[in-house]
Amino acid sequence: ADAFRWAHAADPAAKLYLNEYSTLEPGPKTDAEYVLVRQLWSARVPINGVGFQAHLQLVTGVPSTASAQLGRYARLGLDTMITEADVRMQVPLQPAAAGDALNQQAAVYRSLLDVCLAQRRCVGFTIWGFTDKYSWVAESLPGEGNACLMDDHMQARPAWSALESRLRAGRKVTAQRSAIPSSIPS
Repeated sequence: ADAFRWAHAADPAAKLYLNEYSTLEPGPKTDAEYVLVRQLWSARVPINGVGFQAHLQLVTGVPSTASAQLGRYARLGLDTMITEADVRMQVPLQPAAAGDALNQQAAVYRSLLDVCLAQRRCVGFTIWGFTDKYSWVAESLPGEGNACLMDDHMQARPAWSALESRLRAGRKVTAQRSAIPSSIPS
């Protein structure tokens, strides 16, 4: 609470977010974060929203609960963001399977963006890096890589085009929007 208060005192116009990883799926960590944010919000601590770090794997894709996780913060009246989005896969890719894997990756990126676009209070979608040349994945997770929108040579992957076309369409692709109540739910 003090960190948010101090940051707000230093710059009252700054948008203040709690940004965490592994919170797109339910579980003890996700629930503890929600309780914390709800307590901060109820205590009038200056918090504007919650960021969801989305370091995803091709084999698991976007968690089916991602939309619900963003939605529960929206119901509190807080903004949300997808942050640090990347979609890693097993490497090296076999030439015969490379096209399929990259198209599947594009679909995962697009689905993640759709989660954000479907939420009226999701105000940002940030990619974690843009080229595998400087990505954290290969160094931190041996045997995994190809997580970014561009390869080592700055050549766009299908995921680039998938996100670009979806962003051009804007929120028109959404099926539903979250209703935002005026009071804090229990």
